[in-house]
Amino acid sequence: MRDRDRIYMKRLRDLIVVFAVGAILMGTEVRIIIDTGVALVIVLVMHTVFHNRGQAKRTYEIFGVMVAAGAVIGALNSRIRSILLQGPIAGDGSIPSRIAYMLTPVVADIMDLFMHSSDSAQAIFPKSNEP
Repeated sequence: MRDRDRIYMKRLRDLIVVFAVGAILMGTEVRIIIDTGVALVIVLVMHTVFHNRGQAKRTYEIFGVMVAAGAVIGALNSRIRSILLQGPIAGDGSIPSRIAYMLTPVVADIMDLFMHSSDSAQAIFPKSNEP
């Protein structure tokens, strides 16, 4: 690896850490908090030489701090606390709306298929001659 690449990796790591801390302090959405946590774990795993016991021990300690910080953030952030206590569907209004937004084209295609094809509509919804 070139020295210049190491410098860019360190800068990227520092940028991710600053972004994560700033995002949490500003009270951003849950998804951003989770994404930054995953990014921090990836950065830690990338930079850890696990054959070096001291470095591996330090990484495990940082993971422990991250878990503890996640628990504190989960307790203090009302949205995360709501999701943890009530579940993802009832605890957060954005998840059902995202599911509906994702499924709307599928439902529209199914309805379009049945409404514009008279043969298939007749097969599924037969007309009755009863008054």
